Amino acid sequence: RADGSLPPETRNAFRAIGAWMAVNGESIYETAASPFPYLAWGRATVRRGDSGTTLYLHVFDWPAAGELTVPMKADIAGARLLAAPETKVIAATAGAQTILRLPAAAPDKIATVIRLDLKSAPEIDMSRKPPAAK
Repeated sequence: RADGSLPPETRNAFRAIGAWMAVNGESIYETAASPFPYLAWGRATVRRGDSGTTLYLHVFDWPAAGELTVPMKADIAGARLLAAPETKVIAATAGAQTILRLPAAAPDKIATVIRLDLKSAPEIDMSRKPPAAK
């Protein structure tokens, strides 16, 4: 507004963003762009370090069946939900894909972040074509 004030809707949106960042900020700050050109269910960020690679999966479309397919082969040291770190996430390799078994409901309705700690860089497999745009 001209007087410098913000409408209530904007203040509420800023509070929601701040609350999300308080939980999931590590998936944004000091990370690089996604190693995947396309993910049907969301986006990803990555942090590479001396002790390995951390991949952050930002899931916008939570899988109804409780399984998320990630187009990569990787040696996963650990997997957890940033919004619910005590919730068990099971990772299994299926050929060139990684399957994550997740809880039935997403802990965050807008964007749940899954942290994957990898022992080495993942082998990305984008051989499957993304669905055609509607």
